[in-house]
Amino acid sequence: MNQTTVFAPHEVMELHELIVGETNASQKMQSMMGIIHDPDLQHYLQSSLQMKQQRIQKLGNLMEKAKNINF
Repeated sequence: MNQTTVFAPHEVMELHELIVGETNASQKMQSMMGIIHDPDLQHYLQSSLQMKQQRIQKLGNLMEKAKNINF
């Protein structure tokens, strides 16, 4: 069953802001990967990056399920 969620306009905007913030943080982490030489810090950063990418995917899925109302 395909379930549609109805969001208020301000909720759609907040969801968009979350996606943009997570995307920006993810891009910054990816750019830092080349300059970090400590293996422990690289591992931590890689793990954090994977979690952020999963979060972005989940937020994107939620945005797709949202039934956007007219503003």
